[in-house]
Amino acid sequence: LAVLLAPAAMSGLQGCAKIEARDLIRDGNAAYNDGKYVEAIQKYDQAVELEPDGVTLYWNRACAAESLVLKIKDPERVEERRKYADMALKDFHTWHDRLEQKTPEDAKQLDDHRLAILDADERCDDLLEHWREKHEADPKEEGLYGVIARQYDKCDKKDDATSWFVKRTEDFPESVRAWHALAIRKFDPLWPDPESGVPFNTALDPAERLKVA
Repeated sequence: LAVLLAPAAMSGLQGCAKIEARDLIRDGNAAYNDGKYVEAIQKYDQAVELEPDGVTLYWNRACAAESLVLKIKDPERVEERRKYADMALKDFHTWHDRLEQKTPEDAKQLDDHRLAILDADERCDDLLEHWREKHEADPKEEGLYGVIARQYDKCDKKDDATSWFVKRTEDFPESVRAWHALAIRKFDPLWPDPESGVPFNTALDPAERLKVA
């Protein structure tokens, strides 16, 4: 008799665990809506222990962790931000992997969230790798050259950024936009300090300014 009851007992325990997990998820969602992201994550953590095979749960926790990443600006909290960034990236991927039917919109959401997290967590190398991979996959997409150049600028790699402006004109020699972007780029050194009150960059001597122009 005990052997016959065991499967039913196990099923009952699993059912109770799922009900408790749902309650924790609701509590987590309420905390999230109130902007209490750490508390929300704690609730989702407890729910994961009870229902590790969930799908939406991972999306919820990823969004809560991402909200913290976007919120943390203090340089002294970089490690804390990195922890939540890792959590969000992992959970978004788990959510996507477990979807029974994946759509292009799902993939776009995953990509958009990943880029937002990498940018907020200042992961320059990862962002550069992402855009270079996009370029390798679609080398005919001219717009990616500008995206890559701007990313190099954000990573404070000015020479690399300039090289992509040049590369764009080499790969698309008939592109008006490519030459226009390069001209604006080369004009940058001529801009004055906004507080100087003069219409040119006084740090350059006249001969250098003429050469740049």
